[in-house]
Amino acid sequence: MKLLKNTRYYKWEDDGSLTELRILKMQNESLCSVIFTKGLKFAPGTKKKIPVQELTDNYTKLRPDGYISFDIVTVGKKLKDVMVIITRQEDIQAREKTPYAVCRQCAVDLFAKQLSPDNVDYAGISVSKESCPADVKFENFLACESVELDETIAYYIGDSLDSILNLLRHTSQFDTVLTTLFNDHCDYITNNNHYISEVYKKTKNEINGYYKSLKDLLYWNNFEYDIYRAFDIIPLTVSKEDIICTDEIKDSVDKLTVYGMQLLSSIVCRNIYESIVLPYDKDIDMKKIQGSFMLIATNEGKVFLVAYKYNDNYKVPLESIESEENIEKLNNILPYGSVQNVYEHIQFRNGKYKS
Repeated sequence: MKLLKNTRYYKWEDDGSLTELRILKMQNESLCSVIFTKGLKFAPGTKKKIPVQELTDNYTKLRPDGYISFDIVTVGKKLKDVMVIITRQEDIQAREKTPYAVCRQCAVDLFAKQLSPDNVDYAGISVSKESCPADVKFENFLACESVELDETIAYYIGDSLDSILNLLRHTSQFDTVLTTLFNDHCDYITNNNHYISEVYKKTKNEINGYYKSLKDLLYWNNFEYDIYRAFDIIPLTVSKEDIICTDEIKDSVDKLTVYGMQLLSSIVCRNIYESIVLPYDKDIDMKKIQGSFMLIATNEGKVFLVAYKYNDNYKVPLESIESEENIEKLNNILPYGSVQNVYEHIQFRNGKYKS
């Protein structure tokens, strides 16, 4: 039986403790490498090889929140492209026919005209059902002739993009396709001037949105932002210490700092006056939470659940917004009301357009 990498399993030990592990890779169809993440029997971080039969017989699978598929696809007869797809578990259950988001190199960057001061046409884009412009069919970004290679990783809320990329087996093949596309673009923009083209190939890592590596393609096109938004997580640029107050009194609960309440109030457009903050874990059943709550991610990539009370809607300080143009720029990308705080505190990179 072949199992997806990063899939988590757990079991209750005889002493009442919980053991949890996740799959790192398949050694073969009957043996897998795992790392223990919780428990007393094996220290977290312990790596072992376990027969698949033992895993499925003695452990319970923890259902993933979604899946991330890394594909090499063909467009037309010869062109190869890299396409990375986010599929949510809830969409699978609802029998949705399309994934939530996709990032690929051989696609026009629709957001470049909004975020770039020049008139350069950029390639590469990460787009979701939420951010796709109304006059563009989201399905167009999934178009291809065939899939030559597919590597799918299970995803759980709280996983970082780096941790997912570290599990990939075919990174070099993805990078090879991207480097070929990058080199072809260098030839194109230099009109096949061999000398200048070779200089570009050796000295540049990005040209007009073309990247040499999978990590750079995903990073600079804000693919991780789309992962967060797929699961209603607000990705912040601030640290835990900035916004979460940890009380040293035993059995007390964490809460937002004054600054944290002000920041999140401005982002969700509600005046928050009371809060409880918990590190997110799968044992939290959000469907049973009564009242308002949100998921946030700090700049360290840690995800927290914030349950809160509010007394009225937050008034967006329009005078502090840089310009009306800023509202239009991110209107289809970022769903929150305070544009100023979106720019300053939401993890959304525009460095691609400054190179």
